[in-house]
Amino acid sequence: MQGFEPRTISTTSGRVHQGLIRGDSALKGITLISWPANQSPVRIPPDEIEEVATRQSLGHAAGLRSATFEQELADLLAFLDKLPVDRNQMGI
Repeated sequence: MQGFEPRTISTTSGRVHQGLIRGDSALKGITLISWPANQSPVRIPPDEIEEVATRQSLGHAAGLRSATFEQELADLLAFLDKLPVDRNQMGI
């Protein structure tokens, strides 16, 4: 999903940060939420950013999404469609 891809940001000081971009501006730089979310957000000033790269997440490695993921999703939807619906619990 575009906009929610994990990013790897290399800085001019040699540090590498990984996470999801929460804010991005030419004046303030990039605010990154660490991934996995075990740290506080990091703000990286624009003059310290050397490179921003998109990382592939494990579940969406090249080739897996198109074949395996699409079939599993279709199977899941077919299964859920066959489940009985209790309209009383749903408030219908």
